[in-house]
Amino acid sequence: MDTRDRIKLIIETEGVTQVAFAETTGINTSTLNHVLTGRNNPSVDVISKILAAYPQYESDWLLHGSGPMWTEAYSEQQVKSTSIPLFSDSDGDGSGSTPSPVAAPVPNSGVRRGKVEERTREATQTTTERTSSKRVQKVIIYYDDNTFETLYPSHLTDCTKDF
Repeated sequence: MDTRDRIKLIIETEGVTQVAFAETTGINTSTLNHVLTGRNNPSVDVISKILAAYPQYESDWLLHGSGPMWTEAYSEQQVKSTSIPLFSDSDGDGSGSTPSPVAAPVPNSGVRRGKVEERTREATQTTTERTSSKRVQKVIIYYDDNTFETLYPSHLTDCTKDF
């Protein structure tokens, strides 16, 4: 993946059009088009404008493809602002056993969400339809020290770890 592909990924992740991305960053639309089609390599000015408009992206990742995509501060902010319950009580029987379909948070700078959000919504709907009759029996967490832990939904608390 080269810098051009990473710029395309930012545009897709942000859910904006190329025109909106150019307006947000202050890059001339023809310059952006030339970069995205491979006619020109992105200049230092183009990279600087992207990072100024979207500071959540890591500069080393954008330039070289090394390291994480997001800045550490942005990643921590996303983790703190995203609280997702493992089990929900959506069927009202009190068992808390219905899995809650969860979509990964889509970063957005407040412009427009577009295709990424639409695909996430479609995937969540498909997951809901496919798993509506299924029940979670257990979740096994494997740790890097070769140990594991088995978790059970609250309606299975009388189960033992050995089946």
